[in-house]
Amino acid sequence: MGSRGAKRTSWVVLSVFGVILFVLVIYLAGADRVDAIFGAKPGWIAAAFASGLAVTVSSAFRWGYIANALAESRPLSWLQYWASLLTSRVLGLFVPRNASDLGVRFVALTGLGRTTPEVAAASVALDQMFDIALLGVWLIPSLLLLSGTGGRWAWALVPAVVVVAPLIMFRLGPALRWVAAALSRATARWGERHGKLGQFFARRSEGLRRLANVQHFTRRQSLAIAIVTFVRYGLNAVMFWTIAQALGLSIDLWTFVLVGSAVQLSLVVAFTPGGLGIMDLGFVGLLALGGIPSETVAAFIVGQRAFQYTFFPLMAGVSYLATMRNSIGSTPGQSLRSPDGGT
Repeated sequence: MGSRGAKRTSWVVLSVFGVILFVLVIYLAGADRVDAIFGAKPGWIAAAFASGLAVTVSSAFRWGYIANALAESRPLSWLQYWASLLTSRVLGLFVPRNASDLGVRFVALTGLGRTTPEVAAASVALDQMFDIALLGVWLIPSLLLLSGTGGRWAWALVPAVVVVAPLIMFRLGPALRWVAAALSRATARWGERHGKLGQFFARRSEGLRRLANVQHFTRRQSLAIAIVTFVRYGLNAVMFWTIAQALGLSIDLWTFVLVGSAVQLSLVVAFTPGGLGIMDLGFVGLLALGGIPSETVAAFIVGQRAFQYTFFPLMAGVSYLATMRNSIGSTPGQSLRSPDGGT
């Protein structure tokens, strides 16, 4: 009870801090054009929803592709992957994004998908590492181009990103297997102990050993995931751009391509619910660096927050209905698991 109360208190404190930081960001940026959200253009709103849908579908596909490779089967159907991802996004509006991602996806894979905890945790971690590989490499050239410093040589770094980021991604699979093998050996020693603790570590050691022996993530598979990662990043920039267009704000698509790396990286370390205040502060600094007027930045921040709190719950509802309809469509008594291990 005491632990539960401490967690609740921590959540309240972080939530209040996030709200205060968000309000402070809007106040400092200037709220002259915040009322633009009330006159948003329906056509561009529809375009923002379409691009947001494309982002979530590509995200669910990449995570599902990784999880299938690690499990050497299909633990979940593609609809279930999508619904689980959207559930994590909705929960991520109210708790730190990393916690919601790991929690919801872990439960989906170990509960519905019957995978081992090691496969579930590794799939979420590896999914994020593909993003970090691209965002980390793209960060320096994007900041140089956004600020207009570095001259022509900064543009020469753009093709380098296209080469270096996939090369890093190609090594993520082998790196995961190496880490799993090392952890398997470490937990095996603890597994030799008697009692429930020893049994727990023995199971973890066996699960990690199986994970270390997975022979997937060939260059072809890693290239496919890399391509989806690049496409997903571009779609994310398009989503932000369509939100700006819906609000009638003069922010071009290239600006969002440049600011996306730092903003998305801020979500990795954001500790407030939904990254509230942290992500918004990143947008303020980066868009200002790109020469966007402060009142325009404030309007965009409010608009994209309104979009998130509308889009994700609606899409999650759609995904639930689609998943339920798919389940109801199965014949009575028939298992949802297909012969190849899918659902």
